[in-house]
Amino acid sequence: MRRQRFLIFLLIFLVGLVFSGITIHASDDNIVTSHNGSGKYQYLETVESLQLHEYVYYQKDLGQTSTSLDKTPDGEDKNAAGRGGGGLLIKDKFYGQQINVLMGKATSNMKVVSWGYTTSSRYELRDVINLAKDYERNHPGWKVIGGINADFFDMQGTGKLPYQPLGPMISDGEVTRAGGSNNYSLMVGFKNKGQPDDLVVKKYIHTNGTLDEYVGGFILTIYDENGNEIKTFTVDNYNKAAGENQISIYYANWSSEQKIVPQAINSSGNVFVVENAEKALANSSNDFYGRGVITSTEPKELGEKEFAIVSRNPEATKLLKVGTKVRVMRTFTGPYSEVEELAVGHGYLIHDGVESQLLNESYYYTRAPRSIVGIKADGTIVMLTIDGRQPDKNMFGATQEEMVAIMKYYGCVGAYNLDGGGSTTMIIRRGNSFEVVNSPSDNSVRRVANAIFFVVYEPEFTSNPIEINRNSVSIKVDIFDAKGVDVKNLYVELNGEINKVENGIVSFDNLMPNTQYLYTFYYDTGDGNLIKTISGGSVKTAKRTGQVKNISYEEKGSELIVTVEFDDPDNSITRARVFVGDKAAYVNSNIAIIRNAQKQTDGSYHFTIVYRVDLQNLKGYFEITLKNPPLKLHNYVDFAKSKQTIIINEILK
Repeated sequence: MRRQRFLIFLLIFLVGLVFSGITIHASDDNIVTSHNGSGKYQYLETVESLQLHEYVYYQKDLGQTSTSLDKTPDGEDKNAAGRGGGGLLIKDKFYGQQINVLMGKATSNMKVVSWGYTTSSRYELRDVINLAKDYERNHPGWKVIGGINADFFDMQGTGKLPYQPLGPMISDGEVTRAGGSNNYSLMVGFKNKGQPDDLVVKKYIHTNGTLDEYVGGFILTIYDENGNEIKTFTVDNYNKAAGENQISIYYANWSSEQKIVPQAINSSGNVFVVENAEKALANSSNDFYGRGVITSTEPKELGEKEFAIVSRNPEATKLLKVGTKVRVMRTFTGPYSEVEELAVGHGYLIHDGVESQLLNESYYYTRAPRSIVGIKADGTIVMLTIDGRQPDKNMFGATQEEMVAIMKYYGCVGAYNLDGGGSTTMIIRRGNSFEVVNSPSDNSVRRVANAIFFVVYEPEFTSNPIEINRNSVSIKVDIFDAKGVDVKNLYVELNGEINKVENGIVSFDNLMPNTQYLYTFYYDTGDGNLIKTISGGSVKTAKRTGQVKNISYEEKGSELIVTVEFDDPDNSITRARVFVGDKAAYVNSNIAIIRNAQKQTDGSYHFTIVYRVDLQNLKGYFEITLKNPPLKLHNYVDFAKSKQTIIINEILK
């Protein structure tokens, strides 16, 4: 059995190193250069590496970078850690870096998603952990494995509709925002096919209120009572009257004072109003996303959380009625028509294997914390953070050429800069909770507009411990929802061992007492390959039973001060009382004070100690009673220790 466990663990370990073709670059000196040697990255050591899921790998590395660009384009000196100080930057000198990397390749049940927090009509900022939790709340069955912050955003909330990301956003194939706020954003789209062309990337062009060439018109989608799409129609106009056989949509916009400007409806056709919409995001005058149920067919002045459809299209009119769910949104065309998820970056680092030209922008020639998304030649997506502005922690941040060298080291043929600085955040899932694994430069996790995550849809299991001892546990495991997967066998990993679930039970031994252990579920589909899930739980072994170690007393007037010493390394004794005749007192901080205690005729005291023990082993507490023999106190200790050992052994049989 021991050999079988070892072989299973070895197999999983080897799979963790090369799963799905994902490998870490290595070279003799671990130095990679960019821009003809202008930037260098040297790998030093891996602090932590985890296979978070069958297809997702996490690694924390320490390294160092150097740059030959020690001056600004104007000839001014630069700080070694940018806005974090760190002294003057010295040309070609290596400075410390902390790199966190997530790698994964999309499959049928694992993908990359882009997610931001919105109310029914507004954008709100959340930290990356809370964005992950919100994604899971809105996507039952899907679990976030890890991710990073994504878009640049309206951090100060100065926009008409504040806190929007600065570019388009697609989530779940739905275009929640089509417009952009600057001319140099990169649209980073994810196809989630697991192929070399999984990323679609181009610069977003947005000038004088116009939309990018790949932004299409509005569409109207109509759903049945089960939420299935019935039909999609082209929307011909927005906030304008519908012509013959046309469809128009109406929505209110926001003013520069961040107040809603009511919108009247031209009732030239059949009117269908959605009040209290699930979503009514008026991003700009020509960019709207709405979803909800039709509540009225009467024209009205539209306000916040509302939109309307005016139809002169007979086919659409026939399908629209009160109680019907609808959605209106912009579309994307060309290469972005296949994109399921989309986030926005700031600039190319590597594209189609070619390094970007060095840009004459402070953002790029000044070291800063960075968040980057990339892709390898085989379609593996890379999410990476570089910590910075913390020279006291040996975290200096990176310039453009240093970012390129780092992404080349991790094998990327495409790499694109996302929002960095104080926004830079990476989280991973550990058990049932999330952990920030990088070192945010603000000394706290910043609230951001959105994030990109690796998420997985996999079988769900239930588990609960049924037997807990000091050195062993047994856990009952069941399949809660197979999610369409033909699960043949279940396994549980705990304390470095992977054991098979037999008849719904899995057991582990050779454990430490009073210790919390995390466990993870695996399964196979009959082909012998174990598939690791992100699901699991935790169990704590039982405590060791506390015992009385010594007893002594001191007389002070009418008070008998009794000192009871316990041998209780796991704090299993929850309470204790000392009795002398018909008098008693609880032990607090090893002291029990008994007033007017009666002595025996020989001048001694007869003690009885009753103490309650809870081993936290699912069996509840028990009490041990030690009665004083008719001997003097100095003989009590040896008797008590031997007697209680016998009692404890009887209880634990």
